[in-house]
Amino acid sequence: MIFTNNLFNDYISSCTRDFIETSKLQVYDVQDYAMHISGVMSSDYYMKEIFNSTLELGNVKTVALPAYESSEALRIWHKINKARKCIRHFSATEQLNLNELSSLLQNTLFISRVDAHGNDVKHRNIPSPGGLYPVDLYYLNLKAIDGLEVGAYYYDLHQGSLKKVSDGTVDSVFREKVFDAFSVTEGVPTDIDFFNASGVVILGGTLNRTAFKYLDRGIKWVFTEAGSLLNNIQLVATAQGGVGTCPCAGFIDDAIAEIINFRSIDQVPIISIVVGKPVK
Repeated sequence: MIFTNNLFNDYISSCTRDFIETSKLQVYDVQDYAMHISGVMSSDYYMKEIFNSTLELGNVKTVALPAYESSEALRIWHKINKARKCIRHFSATEQLNLNELSSLLQNTLFISRVDAHGNDVKHRNIPSPGGLYPVDLYYLNLKAIDGLEVGAYYYDLHQGSLKKVSDGTVDSVFREKVFDAFSVTEGVPTDIDFFNASGVVILGGTLNRTAFKYLDRGIKWVFTEAGSLLNNIQLVATAQGGVGTCPCAGFIDDAIAEIINFRSIDQVPIISIVVGKPVK
């Protein structure tokens, strides 16, 4: 019998590799991509159709749902969800302190329970097929604060800590790398205020963590898990108060991968969330 370490074999097909590669944003694509997005966003007709979209089924049987009885917990949950919104402009004079950042990260992703079956399997607070948890959190700190210098960090939920993964680049050079990765230039107005933001959370996926069990189909679960975390971080920020968040998918994939020190082709940045103190 031949034993192999499935965690280190590549179970991703060439077709899926092609999809991952072609879905990346490249430097030479930025202008055309931005024009396409702007064209959609500037059309009142498109925006109305997008926001009000529903599935047209024709004349089919329809069952009206009754009013539901809501518990106190559900009322709080509904209130937080209703208040959730993207914050695109941040304070130029205030930054998230380390306690606020700690609360944001540690309430977004944490160990929810440990199986007592002799193997100490640690479950997280998000759904993940097979309990494989292919998505990790990284934090790009753009402004030095008490207890945390500028740089890229890996969020270790097991230890409740941030581990620096960037090199000893000076602060201004690091920020310039991040701005370049998002194709923004300091002093030039942008849709999202990166320049006054405290930092950027990156959700990074390791594709083979699910592909070794589910093969190519497992790639879907990486993206659904990232969606759960994206929802979590915005709801946590809303409940926490005084923290603004705005998702952003407009980044140069390979540049972000380099900043957070990805070393394998199956490690991919999926989505970013810009965070900071909202303008009062």
